[in-house]
Amino acid sequence: MKKIKILFFIDSLEHGGIQSMMKNYFEKIDRNLFEIEVLSLEKADTSGYYNWLISEGFKVHLLEGINLNSIIGQLLYMKKLKDFFIYNNDFDILHMNGSSKNFLLLKIAKKNKIPVRIVHSHNTRYQTTNKLQISIGQILTKPLLKYSNAYFAASEIAAKWMFNDTKDVFVLPNAVDVERFKFDGELREKLRKEMNLTNKFVIGNIGRFVHQKNHKKILDVFNRLLQTKKNGYLILAGNGELQDDMKRYVEYLGIESNVKFLGFRKDINNLLQVMDCYIMPSHYEGLPVVLSEVQATGLSGVVSDVITKEISINANVKFLDLNNSNDIWAQQIKNQQINNIERKAMGEFFEKSYFNIDNSIALLEEQYKSLVNDYK
Repeated sequence: MKKIKILFFIDSLEHGGIQSMMKNYFEKIDRNLFEIEVLSLEKADTSGYYNWLISEGFKVHLLEGINLNSIIGQLLYMKKLKDFFIYNNDFDILHMNGSSKNFLLLKIAKKNKIPVRIVHSHNTRYQTTNKLQISIGQILTKPLLKYSNAYFAASEIAAKWMFNDTKDVFVLPNAVDVERFKFDGELREKLRKEMNLTNKFVIGNIGRFVHQKNHKKILDVFNRLLQTKKNGYLILAGNGELQDDMKRYVEYLGIESNVKFLGFRKDINNLLQVMDCYIMPSHYEGLPVVLSEVQATGLSGVVSDVITKEISINANVKFLDLNNSNDIWAQQIKNQQINNIERKAMGEFFEKSYFNIDNSIALLEEQYKSLVNDYK
């Protein structure tokens, strides 16, 4: 049987939520049935993601040096895409994970007779507050949808944001490998000892230091928590443009001895083991992969209510209004503390959901096969 050949597009290979989703599915997909190649505009391999793809045998194509926010950049993009498809036009599926600025990819793929052209929505709003950029994004959504013929979304709310409806949209959960995140009480104590966190009440966040993730709110809430929870400790994993600003803010608050900046980490599963509660006051999200990981390890979480409740599988994730006071957030975090037995039970409950990659990979494979059959 001939393999179904898929070109998976992502703007950047810097590690993030979409890249984590890709990796989870790539690890589980049946490579006897599917052949996957990756197309990206940026290697940005500080996370080692590019090297991981190569080591796993995935062919990677890079169209570097393109600024999609300029007319010149779009013209260069068009030229490079045309050149790319001259030698790479035998794909059955283009699976595009990107914004409307990438509509040219779909247009040129259609011209090159790529039969299935998927647009995959991950967000629930534009990742900018610039009104001009938002207007351009809205305009470019029309050709994005015109040149595509299959629609994926990370959640129903992400589907409604990009496609205005959930009809004919395949919702693919940001599933995770549950085995990697299963709660282990002995491992938790070992890791906490290694990190000097024994007898600490540890809250944490894993994410890029950008406006979207709202790290200032995290620090303000933690500062209030420390007033009544003297053994409180905050760990923050990730890099980003606002990291230095947040370090200075920690100094301003005078809580340096209770906060650790960990930088980029690959051992997310271990970091979640050591935490007592996860905090995520994001300004906006699609369906964040990390909350699947949080629940897979049975960890409690307090998150902003802009995040879709579709991600709530376990009862120990609480949604709060960002306008609620820091005191309310701090109190909810204290209320979320559960014991090891409860954590293990929560993780086992999550394991039965379709956010478990072992349950969802079959859904993706069947959808790919169905689309190829429909458009062959």
